[in-house]
Amino acid sequence: MEKTEKYLRKLYKKFVEFNRKRFLIDVRENATTVKDLKLSNRVINEFYKNYYTFPFLSFLNDIKLIIYLDNPLDFIKESFTEDWNLWPYLKFLKNEKVIKISRTGKVSLLKKEIGKFIPRPQSAKEIKEKVKKKLKIKIKEKEFVLNLFKKFRKFTVKGKWDQMPISADSAFLVAEKILKYIPKNGKFLFIGDDDFISVILTLADPNIEAFVIDAD
Repeated sequence: MEKTEKYLRKLYKKFVEFNRKRFLIDVRENATTVKDLKLSNRVINEFYKNYYTFPFLSFLNDIKLIIYLDNPLDFIKESFTEDWNLWPYLKFLKNEKVIKISRTGKVSLLKKEIGKFIPRPQSAKEIKEKVKKKLKIKIKEKEFVLNLFKKFRKFTVKGKWDQMPISADSAFLVAEKILKYIPKNGKFLFIGDDDFISVILTLADPNIEAFVIDAD
């Protein structure tokens, strides 16, 4: 994981520079107002650095969308942006041999280690099936999440902690949302976890390491 992160941080720096050069050319050739102002490259570069450079985790999230979406054009919808931001990504990642793009526009990941570092989104249904298989249990409709683990240990709801158990399906939905939005695998700290989301997450994706602090 550490080696993959170093590679991705290096890739991020290369993309920032790649994007800066593209931005400079585009501003010089297409922005009529900027031409009239006759701004220097130094000023334009400073503008890019201050307002267009995005953090490493945003870069990972954008890669996540591109490699896991069925249709890469959905990147525009999911990232609330426009195609202006998509095409440079596709060109850069293809040139770096991170992805390949078919004639139909389908993206395939070539660097498989990235798939272990950047978690793949999973549906609540898919997570549920993994939990059932790994725990070797059946899950009833409207089952409380506590009951998923009763064969390993008996858990009871404690009123003094204001605990309110959720259904297993609700827990799977929470795990789905987390896997959709987290940009990288690694160590995650849960402050309280009455609903066993940490356990469900690690069952769904073993590359996630979960640590829990709880009073009970």
